[in-house]
Amino acid sequence: MQAYGTCLAAPTAADAARGADVVVLATTSTVPVLDAATVEPGTHLTTVGPKWTGAHETPLELLRRAAVITCDSPQQAAAYPDPAADITVHCSVGLAGTEVIIAAALLASQETGELR
Repeated sequence: MQAYGTCLAAPTAADAARGADVVVLATTSTVPVLDAATVEPGTHLTTVGPKWTGAHETPLELLRRAAVITCDSPQQAAAYPDPAADITVHCSVGLAGTEVIIAAALLASQETGELR
């Protein structure tokens, strides 16, 4: 990999994901852009690209391995498999309301001294 300040350019998605603590998939690809085995235990992955039954940038096997799956769409989150391994995945569908709700909860927790 070639370093650019604090960023690294990798020749492939697998090279970028291998050994990373955090992986962000932000593509328009309708097929998985990396193999599930490339993402190691302890990694957090965020995906913001397509997430339809027949078109997705994230390999479904990776979702089966995840210990935690979060999503800003309850309907989409309910469709994911039960978590299994030490990997976390956040699937963003771009709902701005999610950020507003989280910010409101954090502000409220400052007032009460407890995080909800």
